Amino acid sequence: MLKDIIKQSDEILYKVTHVAKSGMSRHIQFFKIKDNNLLNITYNICDEFNYTFKDKTRSLYIQGCGMDMGFHVIYNLSRDLFKDGYKLKYRMI
Repeated sequence: MLKDIIKQSDEILYKVTHVAKSGMSRHIQFFKIKDNNLLNITYNICDEFNYTFKDKTRSLYIQGCGMDMGFHVIYNLSRDLFKDGYKLKYRMI
């Protein structure tokens, strides 16, 4: 389904909804603007990459620190869809 929604050079927006007290994990939501509507693609990304989906925050759960974890997920998404990690734009909201 992600290949139908996301095209090369699209911008993916993300929002960090929760950071663990230790700073070692985050809950992040991902969106794409389609037809002037904000489309939540978080669950689709979780399904595609076997990330854990957290119902409480409706977010992707990822462990890690010391880097932009939203970029990390989008880079991997771009690499999976287009064989190049830099084909998608991204922005934190």
